Amino acid sequence: MQVFNYFKDLLVRWYKEVKETGKSNKSTRLPEYKDPDTGETLTYDSLMEMFEKAPLSKQFRAFFPVMFTKEFQQGPPKKTYAQAQMPYSLRVENTSSYRQSCHFC
Repeated sequence: MQVFNYFKDLLVRWYKEVKETGKSNKSTRLPEYKDPDTGETLTYDSLMEMFEKAPLSKQFRAFFPVMFTKEFQQGPPKKTYAQAQMPYSLRVENTSSYRQSCHFC
């Protein structure tokens, strides 16, 4: 949850870009995440309200719902999950030799 808390600003920027332009320059997909309590699809406004008022645990559940399923709790994942189940995978890379700028900086 702490890694999520550190990087959640990227999610805010993604939602804001989609709200303002209807698309994202960083992702070909639109966000599909849902409020874990109501099941309603999150918009930029509802995301901001949740980030301001809801506990970190609820925010985390909204973006990683599959982690709270019985299947996931039984062991290592055996399949690739859809975007709405897991928003990103964490990869640490040395990008110092890349000729293009970082997509998330």
